[in-house]
Amino acid sequence: MAWSGSYAALWQYLREFTNVGGDPAYDANGILMLMLALADNLRECPSAQEEPRELAETITPEQAEFLERLVSWAKASHRAYGA
Repeated sequence: MAWSGSYAALWQYLREFTNVGGDPAYDANGILMLMLALADNLRECPSAQEEPRELAETITPEQAEFLERLVSWAKASHRAYGA
């Protein structure tokens, strides 16, 4: 998919992406690695630091709840395994 300049189109493409056989192409680790790479990129983005409220408003309550669970799991894992 070539970049069309539409964030809605990009979001839809990533949400609905499948491999050639039509099966979901992402596994949990692949999704997490992509998400963490994007989080690192976002953390370094000046506009993300300057306008966090605007970014936060794009996150749904369901997404926020899931992100909070991921953070909780990561913290528990770090405590348990010293990672």
